[in-house]
Amino acid sequence: MTLDELIPQMTNPQEFTRLCNSIFTDIYGDAFQVIDGTRGDNGNDGYVASEHRMLAMYCPIKPEQKTDAGYLEKIRSDLGKVAALKREGRYEIDAWTFVTPRKLADDVIAAMRQLGAQFGIRATHQESTFLANQLYRRSHLQKGFPSLQIVDLGAKIDELARALAGERAPPSPQQVPMESNAAPKAPRAALDEAGEARLHQLMAGTPTQEGKSELKAIAYRTSDPIVEINAILLLFRWFDPSDDDRGELRGFAIRGVDRARASGRPDAEAMFRAHTAAMIVWDFTTSCMEAYFTAMADIAIPIATTPVEQTQQRLTRLRRLEEGWKAEVAAALDLIRKSRDHEVVAGVLLTIGTSMGQLALTYKSINEGANADRYMNQCRILLMNAKDAYAAAGDELGAANAVFNVANQVRFHGGTREAIHLVRSTIPIAEKHGDTLLVRKAKWLLHTLETGKIPDYLAGERRSWSDTPPPPEH
Repeated sequence: MTLDELIPQMTNPQEFTRLCNSIFTDIYGDAFQVIDGTRGDNGNDGYVASEHRMLAMYCPIKPEQKTDAGYLEKIRSDLGKVAALKREGRYEIDAWTFVTPRKLADDVIAAMRQLGAQFGIRATHQESTFLANQLYRRSHLQKGFPSLQIVDLGAKIDELARALAGERAPPSPQQVPMESNAAPKAPRAALDEAGEARLHQLMAGTPTQEGKSELKAIAYRTSDPIVEINAILLLFRWFDPSDDDRGELRGFAIRGVDRARASGRPDAEAMFRAHTAAMIVWDFTTSCMEAYFTAMADIAIPIATTPVEQTQQRLTRLRRLEEGWKAEVAAALDLIRKSRDHEVVAGVLLTIGTSMGQLALTYKSINEGANADRYMNQCRILLMNAKDAYAAAGDELGAANAVFNVANQVRFHGGTREAIHLVRSTIPIAEKHGDTLLVRKAKWLLHTLETGKIPDYLAGERRSWSDTPPPPEH
């Protein structure tokens, strides 16, 4: 998102005031007087002595509930206070600027100017466009506002896609590349032969709660970094959002990053960064839906049911989660940009692409079409490049898994027929390679696409990976 899209989302009055004070101080230097609003400002939120201009900084906590009449009421109140300061001779005031995160309707601005003229004050309005332009010119100020720091994922994804379109050298035999589906490919002396042997047995099976518990035990007890890394990666391959503890898995991902760094394996670190981002995206989308439905309830009911402090805490959490997943995605993409292993690149792109699809679905659900389209476009780019990277590595099964993920995403965006064709194409490849997990996932997805039936997860229903779905009714 751009700065002029991020600033209108600000709902913390103190943070918005701090942003305005930083910008105006940088513009005017000593000519700008910062006001301590905690002790009463008498309508003065900031004063530019060189222009005899007084500022009013207004950031509604619930902007979606603010009407034109509400803004005009605030304007009349603040302008009245400013007129009193001018009349009493406490300040020389020729101009007054109303600063808000969001744009105001033309009728509101026209009424504001007329009211200012009655007091002999030139009244103007500034909003996100002005503030964003000033921040672009003063990039050093952005460091103090993490929620406004832009991680241009679109640019990173496009750059990576262009790089993948060119030829890559084959993996170096000295590397020990790690990915989500397999054990290390390069020969090495195993430090934990029993752990590695059991890990290979688990990899050949399907997810069970007992198997997940055993994987955790292997990760906890082994002193072999490769066995530990692959045990954690298999936990992520088996991840089930309806049953697994995301907080626990995020802890494993952080541990994986540390082990990968200590072992000098940036490819493994990239995988764990991608999985960390995926866990944060799950928390972000869940929190986003909760915030949306709470806001809709407050709009529908004349009396707000959610305390202001709780709303602010929820929005602060959303900002931190968004900053967190973006930082992890950016780190993962930077790491694979240097990788020479197609399978690692594909695994990272597959994980991040799936998360972008999850974001697209969330934004679609809360009627934010532009964000939904943007993230779905990134999802397609990432998953198709994952397919190409698997194909370049000669991994037919990996490419089929990427196609399965494309099918699982496009079905939510009007692509049911397309998804049916895609998922059908993956089943014979998965059967050919003996990937029982992918076979069953694909057949269950095909069953859902053809019948429209899904388990009632809220009622405790689950799909069993030990069974195949019933044939469609005709």
